[in-house]
Amino acid sequence: MRLTIRVACALALATIAFAPRNAAAAGTEVTPFVGIIAPTQNLMTGPSALYRMGDHSVYGLTIGRAVAERFGVELALGAGSGHLEAIGGDAFEFGSTVLIADLRGRFRLAGDASTSLGLVVGGAYTNYKVGYFDFAEDQLDEDVFDPTFGGVAGLDVRAGLSDRLALTVTALDRFHGSGVNTDSEALGTEIEDKSQHDFMFTAGLKFELP
Repeated sequence: MRLTIRVACALALATIAFAPRNAAAAGTEVTPFVGIIAPTQNLMTGPSALYRMGDHSVYGLTIGRAVAERFGVELALGAGSGHLEAIGGDAFEFGSTVLIADLRGRFRLAGDASTSLGLVVGGAYTNYKVGYFDFAEDQLDEDVFDPTFGGVAGLDVRAGLSDRLALTVTALDRFHGSGVNTDSEALGTEIEDKSQHDFMFTAGLKFELP
């Protein structure tokens, strides 16, 4: 799995680095960002408890490059922290972290190279790590919660501040499988595997490398 991620990231960076340039396609764009990931559904319902992933803060970096007048590609990497809630007879909260890696395409719907509204679509890797599940995996020597691959879609607004600097605000739906191993002894046999939708809202400053 780690090798697959590294290969995907290497291919994405190569695509960005060697993308063709033209008059409208400037240099490489780098965007540090901060934001929040807000899951919209319960993670799962077990025999004795409901599990709900809470909001996660996220910090990251996007590296992109224009490949045509209105189209560009970008690699977004991020990490953050939050919590998982288990609600049954009592309510418990477990700390968790999240890692994301997205390979996205952005199509400019309106505006110019400085200030614009864009449509963002692409592939997404999501890895939630929860201490509760990690403990169960150590005790049972089995996978309980796995990383997932899915997609991402949403809108991106860029407001130019100078020739090489812009404010960016992005709203995305990150959709993927739950990652839950429904056959795990730790979770029982009444687990329903379902797709997840995580809304991610980020803000950042985009600057163009010379």
